[in-house]
Amino acid sequence: MLKRLLKANNVSTSGETEPYLGNLKIWRHISIIFAHILDMFDGREDGTPLLNYREQYRAWAEVCTRVFYDLRQKMEKGRKTFLNAYAATNEAESFAVATEYFFD
Repeated sequence: MLKRLLKANNVSTSGETEPYLGNLKIWRHISIIFAHILDMFDGREDGTPLLNYREQYRAWAEVCTRVFYDLRQKMEKGRKTFLNAYAATNEAESFAVATEYFFD
């Protein structure tokens, strides 16, 4: 199953030239796939994982929305940010990139 997911995302599992870098690439993509799966548990891909309580959703939305728009403003102004430019695509990708960086 994992090999099929990686292959679908164009990730080489061989690491023929540099085995260490091949494994790093695999784990990076696994973390991204993991983030998207967590995000879609509630039936929507919106950058918000399934949470337990309404208050958690409010807090998540307040913090993550502010951080996402701050990231987009910095990107538009050409400022350096911790997350890469792809994180500014939308909230779902922002969550995935942040998860990738967490596991990196």
